[in-house]
Amino acid sequence: MAIDAFVAVLEADLRTLSNEARKSEGFAGHLAGWLSNSEHPEVKESAERAVLKLRAFARQSDCLGAIQASKEILRPFSLACETKNARLASLALGCIQKLLANNCVSPEGRTSVVAVLQHVEKGSDEGVKLKMLQTGLTLLQNPSAADCEDDICQVLGLCFRMLANPKNTETVISTAAATVRQAVAVVFDRALLRDSTGAIPDPDIEDVARQNTNSQATISGRTSAALHLLEDLCQLCSGSHATWVQSPVVQREFVLDLLQFIMSHNPDVFKSSPQFEEVLRERVCHILFQLLHGLLTMEGDPPRPSEARAVFKTVGTILTKFYMLMPAKESQLFSVLLQGTDPSGPLWRRMYCLQVLRQISLEPQHLYYLFVTFDMKLDYQLNAWHDLVVTAEAVIQRFLKLSALEDSDGPSMVALTALFKLRGSQGAWPGEDDVGSGGVGLAMLALDMLLRVVQAVETLTESLSPEEEPDTTSPRIAVDGSLLIQRHVCVLMVDDSWRMLLGAFQCVIQRGCGEFLVLQLLRGYQSILQACASLQVVPALNAFLTSLCELGLPLSVEIHKTQGASRAGGSISNVAPGTAILTPVNMQALRTLFNVVHELGNSLGSAWVLVVDTLKNLDEILRSPKTTTQEAVQVHEMSLSGQLSDLSILETAVAQLFESSNMLSTEAVVSLLSALRDASCQSIGVTVHGTKFTLKRMVDVLLRNLHRIHDLWGVFLTHIIEIVNNSSKDIRAEAISALDRAVTGAVGERPGSVDGESGKGSPIMETAVENMLLVALESLYRDVSDHDAQKGILTIALHVLQRHGELLSRGWVPILRILEAVPMTGDPELIVTGFESVELLVNDYLASVPSDLQRKCLEVTAGYGNQAVAVNVSLSTISLLWSASDHFGKLVAPLPGANLEDNTSRPGRAVMVSNGGKQVSDTSLLEALFGIMQTLSLDRRPEVRNSGVRTFFAVISSHGNRLPLDSWMRCLNDTMLPLLMSVYHISVTSSSEESEAAVLGRDQGGKSVRMIVHHSRNTERKQWDESLVLTFGGLGKVLKSFLPVLVKLEAFPDSWRKILEITENAIARGSKEVATAGIGLVTTVVQGHVVSGVMSLSMTASLYEALEEGITAMTMQGSHTSAAVRAEMVQAVGLIYASVKERVTARDLEMMLGWLDRLARCPFNPRDGTPQAAGTIPNVQRELMEVISEFVPVTEPDFWPIIFRVLCGFLYPHGLFISQLQRFPPPKQVTVPGALSPLWLERVVVEVVKIYRDHAPTRIRAMMFSQMVAAMTRCMVTRYLHVDQSLWRTAARGLNTVVNCGLPAVNMAYANGEDVADSPWDCLGACFEAFLLGMGVVEEDGAQEMFRQESCDISALSQELEESQTDAEVRTTVLDTLTDVVLISCEHTSAETKQRLIGIVDKGVGMPVDGTVASGGRFNHACLRKMYVLCSRGGGEAQDPHGCLLEVAQLALPMFIARCDFILTKFVKEDLRVKNDRLPPARIDEVLLTLEILGSLTVSPSVVDGVLQKRPRVYNLVQSMRQRVSIEPRHSRSKSDGAFIFKRDHGESIEIKERSHLMLLYEPLTACISTKEDKVRTMLQEILQMVGGDMGLCG
Repeated sequence: MAIDAFVAVLEADLRTLSNEARKSEGFAGHLAGWLSNSEHPEVKESAERAVLKLRAFARQSDCLGAIQASKEILRPFSLACETKNARLASLALGCIQKLLANNCVSPEGRTSVVAVLQHVEKGSDEGVKLKMLQTGLTLLQNPSAADCEDDICQVLGLCFRMLANPKNTETVISTAAATVRQAVAVVFDRALLRDSTGAIPDPDIEDVARQNTNSQATISGRTSAALHLLEDLCQLCSGSHATWVQSPVVQREFVLDLLQFIMSHNPDVFKSSPQFEEVLRERVCHILFQLLHGLLTMEGDPPRPSEARAVFKTVGTILTKFYMLMPAKESQLFSVLLQGTDPSGPLWRRMYCLQVLRQISLEPQHLYYLFVTFDMKLDYQLNAWHDLVVTAEAVIQRFLKLSALEDSDGPSMVALTALFKLRGSQGAWPGEDDVGSGGVGLAMLALDMLLRVVQAVETLTESLSPEEEPDTTSPRIAVDGSLLIQRHVCVLMVDDSWRMLLGAFQCVIQRGCGEFLVLQLLRGYQSILQACASLQVVPALNAFLTSLCELGLPLSVEIHKTQGASRAGGSISNVAPGTAILTPVNMQALRTLFNVVHELGNSLGSAWVLVVDTLKNLDEILRSPKTTTQEAVQVHEMSLSGQLSDLSILETAVAQLFESSNMLSTEAVVSLLSALRDASCQSIGVTVHGTKFTLKRMVDVLLRNLHRIHDLWGVFLTHIIEIVNNSSKDIRAEAISALDRAVTGAVGERPGSVDGESGKGSPIMETAVENMLLVALESLYRDVSDHDAQKGILTIALHVLQRHGELLSRGWVPILRILEAVPMTGDPELIVTGFESVELLVNDYLASVPSDLQRKCLEVTAGYGNQAVAVNVSLSTISLLWSASDHFGKLVAPLPGANLEDNTSRPGRAVMVSNGGKQVSDTSLLEALFGIMQTLSLDRRPEVRNSGVRTFFAVISSHGNRLPLDSWMRCLNDTMLPLLMSVYHISVTSSSEESEAAVLGRDQGGKSVRMIVHHSRNTERKQWDESLVLTFGGLGKVLKSFLPVLVKLEAFPDSWRKILEITENAIARGSKEVATAGIGLVTTVVQGHVVSGVMSLSMTASLYEALEEGITAMTMQGSHTSAAVRAEMVQAVGLIYASVKERVTARDLEMMLGWLDRLARCPFNPRDGTPQAAGTIPNVQRELMEVISEFVPVTEPDFWPIIFRVLCGFLYPHGLFISQLQRFPPPKQVTVPGALSPLWLERVVVEVVKIYRDHAPTRIRAMMFSQMVAAMTRCMVTRYLHVDQSLWRTAARGLNTVVNCGLPAVNMAYANGEDVADSPWDCLGACFEAFLLGMGVVEEDGAQEMFRQESCDISALSQELEESQTDAEVRTTVLDTLTDVVLISCEHTSAETKQRLIGIVDKGVGMPVDGTVASGGRFNHACLRKMYVLCSRGGGEAQDPHGCLLEVAQLALPMFIARCDFILTKFVKEDLRVKNDRLPPARIDEVLLTLEILGSLTVSPSVVDGVLQKRPRVYNLVQSMRQRVSIEPRHSRSKSDGAFIFKRDHGESIEIKERSHLMLLYEPLTACISTKEDKVRTMLQEILQMVGGDMGLCG
């Protein structure tokens, strides 16, 4: 309390006291004062003076000291207490209590306070007495009063008297009792504290013993007070009054409680002070012994049960607190207590004795002292430790026996559990209800005592001193007063008691106690097991562990001991069939077992066998579908999930037990593995589950102890070797599975961490572990003979690679040795399994393999490709090699083009790169891979071989840019070229007989079912041809990509010649596919490197020679080359030409076109057996047409004649011959019959005309005009043999195109004075004569000409071809070309040629006709009209600058007049001959057309004069008419004297036309008048009128 607050409170109390004193001044107050004899005014005045003093003290610094020194402050309160006013006394005592609490009372004041209290004691007011007790206690608690023995004595006496006064109320007595307890506690608490004189009691018990026990010189007041008080308590306990405190006799029970309280709370007082120790030994123990003896000899119930209980409690306190001070007294009291447990005695006595013994068992050191002092020595006739355990065990056994007789349902056990839970856990003394519980209470105390004994043993074991002294015969005392525990003593204690403990615990649990009690007992199991393990008491450890294992398994599983079964002295039998019910006891026992194993694993040793057997059987029980829990049986509505939860918890606990093995020592883990191995061996032949469980747990232990796997691996591997060759397939499978888990889990993990997790282990240690595991795996694979086991080991290797491949170092060596041995077995299943590892190795981990083992990896991989039992494996191996090549290729830097020359100067140079810190020659790995691929490319299996060829050349193509020249030299000469030669040689020497199909199986009837093989590969020769095709293709790609590098090789020319030699033979004599591949090789190389100049002229020349030989053989008679190959060759020629186009010579062009010519004339092989579809041309010729388009245009003029000569050489249709074109003989090449088909010739015509028209220069057009006309003519005349074919029509159109675009070039050449070869005009004449008239066209067998002279009669014209409209149009078009193109551009030809050409038209008029008329009109009519056109053209200088038209008209008019005269005369004769009959319509039409043309024809005078001059009379007449016309004005059109002269103004010139030619035909016209045809007569009338007009006869 703060000083100011305290002063304020004190002032307030004084004012209150003054006020209370003032109230008594009235009449009532005087009366009360008189009756009570109190001097109230003095109290009032003294209080007021105290207030003034207090105010003055409040201003001082040492306020409390001033208050303490002043008597005036305390005086008002003392006066108030002396009054008989209870209110004033209560207020005063409260204030005095406050002053004492704040240490504001001087020693003199305390004396007065004590006097005041003694005065108040005489009062009768209850409140005042209570205040008095409080004030007295406060006075004792004041530190300044601690050494005032008199004050202490008077206050304690006051309290005791208040307690002993029977006149006091119950409240005062109970308060006095509490005050006494607190006062006694205060006195003894201060007994050893530093007093005010500085005297300190000696704490060393040995020094105290040396002092004179009778000396009181150094005892302080507080100690003396405590000692006197203790003696008074002994007097009170013995029934006498207290001398020192002057107290009458009080209840013994209360005094015993005070003694028990003092001894339990202040034991140091007795241990440190000889006086107190003496009093304790001589008086307290003596009194208690007498009381205890009296109780033990008493029959029946005690008169005062509470007093008896207090006696036993006090005895228990003495035995537990002061056992080391008085062993003799300890022996006496302990013996009496043991006697009190006699079953013949009353229940209350036995219970109290057991309670005391139970209290003793709570102190481990006490028990240890008892054993050392009494059990180990012969000084006393007492075996305290042994007798204690025996007594408890006897009580329990008697209880179990009696409960078994009294009830069968176990209510006693239930009551025991309930009472134990209620009392035993609290450690409370039994009351009347507990005594009334009978034997249950006794059993509870005895059982709890045994449990405390077990806990004490555990505690002693844990507190063992590190330094033992086995020879010590008595317990040693440490500095702090505790005993130094010795191991051998603890061992003796356990050995002396464990059988009794185990028997009691086991009987209670088996009797069926409650869950709480089971938990306590199982904790006792755990404690004793821990102690046994620590002390290495093996028999006790095994016994308790066996019992615990028995308790952990359900009733259907019994655990029994067999003699000599194991080092542990027992084993566990197998699980019997039937349902297993896991009771709560089982569950708790299993949990305890798990805890014990976790804590004591390092100490179990051989006892691991028991644990493992139990766990093995438990695992089988848990996995059984019949296993359940007792709760699930009792509570049917319990869900299945709850049951499964309990079982899953047990499974997890079992797993965690083995997983936590990393916390065990190495010796313990070895023992655990050995136990698992023994359990596994015992399970072999009995159950697979046991073996599976033990193997699984062995692996768990290994994986959790990787940091010491070197110490454990031998145990595990030895067991695997033992069972891997077992006859049972299931056991072998389990062994392999366990080995798989162990190896895959251990390899790659870092074994440096003790807790089982990955740590920072030494790389050397990691490598050693890895090598140890995988070498063991390799040895096991070589030693085991079972197929399934070998397959399992290969699977383990696969799993190792899958999980730890990137972490392996030297472990690759045993892995590769395992994989290398697999293909040698020839077992397809093993090969497939092993190949999975190889595949993983190459695809994912090749970069992780050390560089010195990568070649070994290639060799191992090659073994899987070369094996002959699994085709798919071989094929996949090839893919793996491709992947490996990518890896090796990345290790080689690409060679830049500039460095190639450097490499040629140093052929042995190889690029070196770093791989894992080592310099390796990467090209050697690639070359080794090339060699492996070459071997696979010659495999006898076509699938493997073909895949190998593809991959081989693909690899070279991918990584060739990284190879130096020396590597290329070896690659070409040692791998590629030998591969090509070998494949070709085997191909040509292989059998062509169809091989027998493989048998796939048999059908239901037993008939063999064979594989259906496609015809393209049903022979060995065809299969090797396929490989050869792939070889050609691959070699072509390589040459195309790397020819610039290869040509630098010195030996490449020889290699090139060998390649061409094989290619030539393949083209000439190989199959279709082979020849095509050979052609592809050539074209590929040429396309890639001719233009760039990489291919030298010598290489190109040798290539041409090879192609020449090949094509020659291909087109020879009897060649077997198919049409497809020939077509391929045509394409190849085109590609070659396109590639060499820039550097081709005329000789090369002629050679290439010659190849095409020969191929076109031999487009198919008659032996192909493939008919040519109608309306199509062979593929060879079709391809040739496409290729020809690549040849034009050409830059060199000398190339054009070669092209046209070859193309025109095709246009020699079979069957007809034109005699006038003999100067163009056909080529001498051999032509396959039917090769030059009309359809093909038609395509050639179109193509050559197109080239001539679109690409040929003007000079070339003039040069080739005659050949083109002759070629077109040869095709046009096929009309006479095959009018239905379109060749002649196409040729006719082509002729029109040739004449239109070529004739101007010819005229230009003539105009320039150049010579035009082959007389184009003669060719044109022969062309028109042959096509239009059939002149000169004869059959090849020498038949006569197709043309008949016009002198033949009309009946001989029946063979005239009937034409369609299209055909007529074609002929008309050709006729138009003759009249409208040729005859108007023939200024450079002779008159005879012109007359010949005009005569062709005239002869066409005279062509024989039949009685039908085509829809397009008759050809002779067209010719007649063309004659009309030719005659009407001449006379205009503007339109005819060269005079060609005039000359043609002059030559044509006489022929026209003669033709008309002949037609009219012939008509008259026929008309007269038929008389009344009508002439054929054709004849009538011909006459009508002639008359029509004659009537409409007007000619130039210059044209008609040549004819008129031959008839002078008519000529003179015409001249006169011309003179009349000449005098007419210019630009006029006049008609005079019949109007047969016309003038046409053409600008600067006037064209004059006339009909004077009609006068020349006057006679035949008039002869036709007699005809019977009206149309003829009508037209004759009109014409005659024109003639009359010309003669001036018509007006």
